Amino acid sequence: RRLGGAAMAITSEELNYLVFRYLQESGFQHTAFCFCSESGVAKTRISSDDVPPGALVSFLQKGLQYLELEANLNDDKDDPEADFSLLSAHDLITKDMEQLKMAVRERRERAEKDKAREEAKRKAGEA
Repeated sequence: RRLGGAAMAITSEELNYLVFRYLQESGFQHTAFCFCSESGVAKTRISSDDVPPGALVSFLQKGLQYLELEANLNDDKDDPEADFSLLSAHDLITKDMEQLKMAVRERRERAEKDKAREEAKRKAGEA
């Protein structure tokens, strides 16, 4: 069963295997055993040799990086050189895209105001 409709989608079998491996690698042996039994991971055609250690965590980190990049895209194209705003993992997993974009805009506006204040101080010091 495909999750999502895109060609880059992950199957539930693949996701279950990643979760199973994560549980094993994290020392949750009993939980991994139960999950394997209930999810049917043991019947998968995925070879453990094909999946690097830490694959689920790596996959999630890349997804969070993608969300961060998407949130930093400048919709109005006013300033293609705008500073990249780093977002916390907590923000990335708890906020939707509109909230993330708003947070980026607010940070950029604050940075512009701070920059303008610093420039005004610098000019005042030169006078």
